[in-house]
Amino acid sequence: MAPLAFLQRMNRSWHWLVLATISLVTIELTYALNFYSPANTFVLPLVAGLTFALSMRSKPTAVLLLAVLMFFRLIHWFYSLGIEMPVLTALLATVRNIAAPYITARFAYRRLNGAIISRPAHVGEHYAVMFALSFVMVLPILYLHREAIGGMDWLYRSVLEANASTLSVLLLGVLLSRCIVGRSLDMQLHRPLAYILTCTVILIPPTIWILFPEATALNRLALLMAMPALLYLAAGFPIVWVLGALVFHAISVWFATTLGRSPFTVGDPLIDTFTLHSYVVFVVGSLWLVSLYSREQKKTNQALTLLREHLEELVQERTRMLEESNRKLQRENEWRSKAEALLRRLTLADPVTELPNRAGIMAIYESNKQEMDRSFSIIAISLENFREIVESEGYSGGDLLIRQLADSMKDNFKGFQFRAPPGFLRLSCALFPSYLCNHFFWPDPASSRRYPFRNDAIATLALPDAVHPLQSLLLFPAYPPLSS
Repeated sequence: MAPLAFLQRMNRSWHWLVLATISLVTIELTYALNFYSPANTFVLPLVAGLTFALSMRSKPTAVLLLAVLMFFRLIHWFYSLGIEMPVLTALLATVRNIAAPYITARFAYRRLNGAIISRPAHVGEHYAVMFALSFVMVLPILYLHREAIGGMDWLYRSVLEANASTLSVLLLGVLLSRCIVGRSLDMQLHRPLAYILTCTVILIPPTIWILFPEATALNRLALLMAMPALLYLAAGFPIVWVLGALVFHAISVWFATTLGRSPFTVGDPLIDTFTLHSYVVFVVGSLWLVSLYSREQKKTNQALTLLREHLEELVQERTRMLEESNRKLQRENEWRSKAEALLRRLTLADPVTELPNRAGIMAIYESNKQEMDRSFSIIAISLENFREIVESEGYSGGDLLIRQLADSMKDNFKGFQFRAPPGFLRLSCALFPSYLCNHFFWPDPASSRRYPFRNDAIATLALPDAVHPLQSLLLFPAYPPLSS
């Protein structure tokens, strides 16, 4: 948020109208605060600060407009004061009030590459350049009119005038330039109530000085109490709000001193003015240092906060990536497990009947060796007429027949383990406890033979009509041999 951002564009007619109004008000306040008397020393000439801000952030024509308005206002003022050569004096005063801040602003702009004051060294450079230019330009004016400056030595007066213009640049000039730029770090006020209370505290000393001029101890105590508030102001609030409070504090202290009611008043105008200027320089310099240090700390904290947030986002993003990778790995593991199970099934089972083949039987035997060494039997059903079925129905019909036969056996012998054929012949096998074998065949412990099939025992198989009656049952002896 930049309240004076339009001064940087100046592309509308109302922009120029507002600028002219601001310029006229600033010029009038500058000389009103000096009581329209050339005998009084300026403490904070507002024109210098406005010129610096316009030179730093606005167009050159904006500075030219301010110079023209100031020139005609000074002519009118000098005519009313009866000063000799009012036009020439107004021209010299205008050049002095405009040229020094303008050159300082251009120097600062080039020196900082268009940036803002960010280090204490920048404050010192601004002060040195502005003070030197103002001092050189004000010398001839005060020398020519040394009789009208009220008895103060014109050289001392030149030093004070140059210092006042420099303070105006460091306070009002920087304040207005930052209001034109409007950076959030300089403009955002997060604690308005605390700011109002702090400003109230720093304005208490001038108020006490004016209301209770005889209370010397109270006056000094009030000034002592204002120092911590000023430091807190510089450390706890953005620079724009700090400079605004300092402007009011400096004007209020100057006003109380001009009335002769501040602790800086000793009766000598030169000493009083030097003391006042020294106090303002001390306060402004100290608060600039504290504010810059605080600003750097805030920038560092803000950078750390942004870095922490960025790292948290990276961690969250990495966590999401890892979770997604884990989900993919889990899916791949599931697919791999299914593929391995399918491969194992294809390796250990007959693809048609889905019953274990020779390798499957051996795997079952290895996994159940101890139990099967005690007693087991293998029943193999031989389809003697399978070739005829294949020749008449085709291989697909033969496969369908064998698959139906295997399904029928599974349905009729539930609870037992059926195994695939041990050889390349199309056989369906069943493995179950040996005592059940007596229900289907007569065991021969000596050798493997064919036996007549007991149709009444196996009738529940309900084979398809295309299958000829099963002719025999092949028994492989159990180990140990089954008893007869």
